[in-house]
Amino acid sequence: MKGDCLSQVESALEPLDVDELARQTGFCRRKAKKLTPLIFVRSCCLLLGSKKISLRNWAIIIGVLINQTYAKQSLFERIRAQAALFVRSVVLGLVGHLSLGEQQRALPPALDAFKRVLIEDSTILTLAKKLMRFFRGGRNQHGSQGGMLRVQGYYDLKHECFIHFSHSAFVRNDLTLAGEVLRLLRAGDLLIRDLGYLVLEVLRRIKAKGAFFLSRFKHNLAVYEPGGQSLDLVSLLSHRTRPLDKDVLLGAKEQLPVRLVAVRVSEEVANLRRHNARKNRHFHPTKKHLLLLGWDLLITNASREQLPTKLVAKVYGLRFHIETIFKAWKSHFFLEDLPNGSKAQVESLLYARLLLITIFEVRFLARWDYQIQDRAGPLSVLKLAGFMQLYLPVALLAELQNNLEEALQKQVAYHCTYEKRRSRKNFIEKLELT
Repeated sequence: MKGDCLSQVESALEPLDVDELARQTGFCRRKAKKLTPLIFVRSCCLLLGSKKISLRNWAIIIGVLINQTYAKQSLFERIRAQAALFVRSVVLGLVGHLSLGEQQRALPPALDAFKRVLIEDSTILTLAKKLMRFFRGGRNQHGSQGGMLRVQGYYDLKHECFIHFSHSAFVRNDLTLAGEVLRLLRAGDLLIRDLGYLVLEVLRRIKAKGAFFLSRFKHNLAVYEPGGQSLDLVSLLSHRTRPLDKDVLLGAKEQLPVRLVAVRVSEEVANLRRHNARKNRHFHPTKKHLLLLGWDLLITNASREQLPTKLVAKVYGLRFHIETIFKAWKSHFFLEDLPNGSKAQVESLLYARLLLITIFEVRFLARWDYQIQDRAGPLSVLKLAGFMQLYLPVALLAELQNNLEEALQKQVAYHCTYEKRRSRKNFIEKLELT
């Protein structure tokens, strides 16, 4: 009988027509004899327990699942661009179906005014230097350049699941990717993201879609009164202690109407910010910049009824949840341990990792959080990710208990023995000759 863990994974995949996705992406053009699309997807989930992935290890996992042998050369021939596109299609199809159902976490009441609360951020993965031609990274202090990949994630805070992933070379920074979110946004959504994504034209288009944004303020932006007069933020804030919530226009050309909310931070936080700013070799802070570091400066187009002044900074603070998720991915789901093989192998394994991570977020993390919240404290994303790294591969193989020994013996005989043509004798062969 299948364990609960396996049933959660398989039920998550049920809404998807995996075979059709395989045909659409070119992964399968005819009926597979051994490696069916579903078996390939399930093998992707089982990769969670392996830090370093080789084609041999992946082929062994497939062999155990089908209770047959599967050659690593056959897998090598299947891991092409079509395989990467297929796994990515499964992941993106999956995020559209996963939800918490009737369960929802208690969030600030102000968020009830928005249909979805989306957090956007990216994380950077270091790759082998030979992959630089596909995923170009930045230059280090010695001027050399390597391979780096940027993974972009879009997380729905209200429904506690990712709604989209994308990847690109490191050199495509957050600023150049700022407009990608527009095709995902719906009217009534609230988008929370960091300063790196702040592009006034994108903010204008978000507003035109009937959606809302909440972002940090960029200190070098020109600020104007609603009537068009220039506004000196330093003079406005220098002798102020209470929060400021003011309607302003941003940008000399754009004149984008927003609410500017300023909340004073503690002296300890302000001094740490100023210390870090002075240490930055690529930036020389002005007196104006140093003074503004004593404030949290945020901009939004949400009304005061939708997002009261006292909650603006608290709601923005929810953005850091996605950074905790990224840390869990790297610490326990081996997201940074991608192969040094081809571009297709890197992309296939990247989305194989993201496939199970996506299921983990809703089917395990959120579900168990609701089930135990009355008996214990809130779940730690990092601790649960570490637990799942050990538990999930075992649970996913639970259904194979009846023929697991037979399946394992086949893999050992096929993958773990010397080749017959090998001239050098091993220890056992030497003993037989004595």
